[in-house]
Amino acid sequence: MKSNLLYSLVATLVLLLGCDNMHDSYKNFIKDGEIVYVGIADSIQVFPGNNRLKLNFLISDPSASKVSILWNNKTDSLIIPIERVHQIDTINIELTDLQEGAYSFNIIVYDDENNSSITTYANGNVYGENYTSSLLNTPVREANVNKNNKTLVDVIWGASDETAIGSEIVYTDLFNNLCTYFAPPEEKSTVLKNYCEGTSFQHRTLYLPEETAIDTFYTAYETTKVRGAAIEYNKSTWIATGNCDGNRTPQNAIDNNINTVWHMDKTKIYPHSMVVDMGEINTISGFSFIQRGGEGLMYSIKLIEMQISDDGDKWSSLGEFTLEKIEPKQYVDLDIDYSCRYFKLIAKSDYNNGAFTALSEIGAYKR
Repeated sequence: MKSNLLYSLVATLVLLLGCDNMHDSYKNFIKDGEIVYVGIADSIQVFPGNNRLKLNFLISDPSASKVSILWNNKTDSLIIPIERVHQIDTINIELTDLQEGAYSFNIIVYDDENNSSITTYANGNVYGENYTSSLLNTPVREANVNKNNKTLVDVIWGASDETAIGSEIVYTDLFNNLCTYFAPPEEKSTVLKNYCEGTSFQHRTLYLPEETAIDTFYTAYETTKVRGAAIEYNKSTWIATGNCDGNRTPQNAIDNNINTVWHMDKTKIYPHSMVVDMGEINTISGFSFIQRGGEGLMYSIKLIEMQISDDGDKWSSLGEFTLEKIEPKQYVDLDIDYSCRYFKLIAKSDYNNGAFTALSEIGAYKR
């Protein structure tokens, strides 16, 4: 019993001391024996920008007369007077000339008698030159004059960054007007109308670092040369050789007949190859392909490598390319033009994960 009584006395003493300490913590809020609180800044939002940001919050306490905002470990501050208009007012504050980086804010509301609210906190980012210098233009994979209409340019986009909101193209039209076109990131190809033949265009990419950002950031303009329409070489005198299945020889792939195919040797596995002798040195801007149609489309060639040679002995690789699983003619553009007499197609896989497949047509063109 004595032990229980002793513990009860100690607990009561601790509780009384704790209440005194708590009272000391809030003595600034005491008025006429009562604790006075000013309503806090509520529903705080931070909107990042370019060397600036905006703060947005709600004030509902009718006694609120000013708000103090502190940042940079409280070394920077701003006091904003509050002019109450509605029962709940929205306060918008813009902080400018900020260094790039992450910020933490302490927000305290005061009344006319300098009673304060409990501190509320908010975090946000400021962007600037470092962020801008890290941005990349969405690449233009191809920019070619349309083969059927020289006043149109077909622009094919590469992959864009997830924070990019689109790309802006500036070009000169047929009437010498400066035209601007905006391509959203989901647009994988763009058609420029009334293109002035022989001119280039500029493009840049627009970014929002965060969905709530108040400023759009831009990459530097990049100039892209428009390449002419694809003009295919006549294949009537070409000779094609390589492994094959019976009489379905590589020559079938250059006979301008989509119903005949080069079928690879069924007794072998990838890679399979065919060599085309054009009979003379030609300037090559790219290659065209037609996959086998109908039921054969499911076995379409997928990964290929293209090589070129002047003498059919020493070969240079132009790189690997992935063909699409489609029936219409498709084009593989090269980054630059090459001169050669021979080219070699090396088939490395198909869309059915088989060991061999077939191809209807292959060609070469100049832009």
